[in-house]
Amino acid sequence: MEKLKKYQKILSALVEELANVRFSVQPFLENQAITDTIHNHFQVVTLGWENEKFVFDTVLHFDIKDDKIWIQQNWTDLLIDEELIRKGVQKEDIVLGFLPPYAREYRQFVSV
Repeated sequence: MEKLKKYQKILSALVEELANVRFSVQPFLENQAITDTIHNHFQVVTLGWENEKFVFDTVLHFDIKDDKIWIQQNWTDLLIDEELIRKGVQKEDIVLGFLPPYAREYRQFVSV
């Protein structure tokens, strides 16, 4: 339980921090941090209007499953796994969920 609370706190702070980063040059798009500590989902989404088209993109998505942080989506140029380690997450507790299991080992992270 202690690890879960620690990882929830790290991810909540991270998505808040990254929601303030401009990932798009479009002036009418905004980022929002979404934090769900009941179901352990954490996201940064970009939304708004671009050239008369509504945009809603999930830029970053994390889940906590079985005391591990799963990076489900990363559409940034940030090495988000390294950022998590800097913030105190154990390397063996990071799963690159967006990669197929056979490819995860090449990033030297756990494959579940």
